[in-house]
Amino acid sequence: VVLDADVIEAVFGNTLYLSVNADRIQKGQSMLAGKMGEMISSECLNIRDCGALDGRLCSSPFDRDGISTRKTDIISGGVLKSFLHDHVTALREDRDSTGNGAGSFNTMSSVAPTNVVVRPSRTGFDSMISEIKDGMIIYEAMGAHTANPITGDFSLAIANGFKIIDGNIAYPVKNAMFTGNVFDLLKNVSAVASDVRQAGHLVSPTISFSGQKIVG
Repeated sequence: VVLDADVIEAVFGNTLYLSVNADRIQKGQSMLAGKMGEMISSECLNIRDCGALDGRLCSSPFDRDGISTRKTDIISGGVLKSFLHDHVTALREDRDSTGNGAGSFNTMSSVAPTNVVVRPSRTGFDSMISEIKDGMIIYEAMGAHTANPITGDFSLAIANGFKIIDGNIAYPVKNAMFTGNVFDLLKNVSAVASDVRQAGHLVSPTISFSGQKIVG
């Protein structure tokens, strides 16, 4: 299955972003607790939080706590490198904040991502699609808010998807569901394209995943 940036953001926003939130790690509410330094995804996946990225929607020189935003490698070469911290979670571990404090002036700070950047490859979108014999590309899906933020399980109703046959986008798909688990999704990245755009917090190219389940 091939996912557009909007769909990846919908899935990650309700699962992965919460799983790398240091507050949830410290409270035992993440499947990634205790997995720092381990392979949690395909080697071709690199994800970085970049709070000071020029010209992006979620950029700012400082976070809610007044701490400078920065670049934080979350996943590098498939290896889990860092969780995201605000001032409070950093104090608990006697470490530096990653500049991910969020919230308004009259609320307590909480941890949130800034610009979550997936490193693109040199493979063009058309080239990536041409390598797929039998698959599907999903541009829009509904129901990501029902995902389980701890286990990473999700079930999406495909609102805008097309069948891929012999390297060509063939015809629209109706009445289908995309079900899976975000941690399984990460481990089955088969290709990352070069067509970067921003969708919410996510700055990402189109990504292809192997072994995923479409129902309907």
